[in-house]
Amino acid sequence: MYIREVPHFIRIKVCLYVTSLALTGYLLFNTINARLPFVALTVFTLTAGIYALNRRRDRHEDELNRRIMNPLVINDAGKMLITAFLSISMLSVIPLSNYSKTFYLIGLVFGIMYYKIPVKKITRIKNIYTMLSMSAMFMLGATSTSAPTHVLLPYYLLICLYILSISILADIRDYKGDKQVGVASIPIVYGYDNSKNLVILLLFVSILTAVSMKLSIFYLAIPFIPLAAYFIRRNMMQTAYNSLFLSFLIMPVSAIALSII
Repeated sequence: MYIREVPHFIRIKVCLYVTSLALTGYLLFNTINARLPFVALTVFTLTAGIYALNRRRDRHEDELNRRIMNPLVINDAGKMLITAFLSISMLSVIPLSNYSKTFYLIGLVFGIMYYKIPVKKITRIKNIYTMLSMSAMFMLGATSTSAPTHVLLPYYLLICLYILSISILADIRDYKGDKQVGVASIPIVYGYDNSKNLVILLLFVSILTAVSMKLSIFYLAIPFIPLAAYFIRRNMMQTAYNSLFLSFLIMPVSAIALSII
């Protein structure tokens, strides 16, 4: 009965791009083996469960921003789905390394803390919080068969920068609804246009970082950044967000191509 509502309830795009980050980490630093599907399943279901859980907390601003109330946000079927997703993630992480389990716990704890603590009310923390929790999923994938090394650091820093950019962009997109419910997001506190300029700056710093550090895994994503900047300038925030979403999906493809070459 609620099947059509599930993708919106779990924020399917977020689930896919966070899963893409984990797969990118896996493909960069591990040989392909039977753990690959467990990485994808763990991250997808964890992200789905956490975002669905927080949809229930943020129902009022979501309704204002999207002008619709998902029935799963308010009924018992939504609670059952959250329990199912989180349970599957806990089972699917078992075959992965202890390092992956550690990053899984970081993501899980951050998600529950976000639900319990009014992080959205704290301007300087919210986007950093999102950045750290999502980048932990990249690390989960990267360490699924081995320990983290210094080689991971430049990739991790660039992933953090990219996530921070899209997190602020999402706040710009949700500016009107967040303002009505009193969310202290960066666009509301520091200004709508200033936030647009900040996102564009962060995106182009991402390009310079990828090129200067020769992180070729990100090269295929580069064309999406000027495109997103163009849409941001024209106040087409959802289209800009979609452009960056596609760039996340490209990253695992880049990793596969590099492994073949």
